[in-house]
Amino acid sequence: MMRSLKLKELLGIFLPEDYKKFIDEIGYLSLGNISIEVYGYKPDFDINKIPCVVAATTQNKDDYNLKDHEIVISHTGFEDYIVILDCISGFVYEVNLSGDRKRVAECFSDWLDNLIIENTKAGQS
Repeated sequence: MMRSLKLKELLGIFLPEDYKKFIDEIGYLSLGNISIEVYGYKPDFDINKIPCVVAATTQNKDDYNLKDHEIVISHTGFEDYIVILDCISGFVYEVNLSGDRKRVAECFSDWLDNLIIENTKAGQS
């Protein structure tokens, strides 16, 4: 079974195509130069522990008042801020515990591309 299908089954929601592609091709990504993890899913992941997107979403759902179609894809590195993917619109938001939301990308792949560029630049300095 493709990883994205298993993840869809675990989360009970449809995933945007670009996030499904990330799950199937990469699964999870750690960008060491900027200390950011992109949460995902691999068959050997414990679904109750981060960096599994299932655990990240479950553990943060109530505190951040997430909607059923939102999943947690990263932590910003700043206390009390997470990054979520709206699986209906495809938009990526930064959310804090007060519920403030800031759209940071139009889609997962744009958000990921920007992180990879930032990580590459940080590695060159």
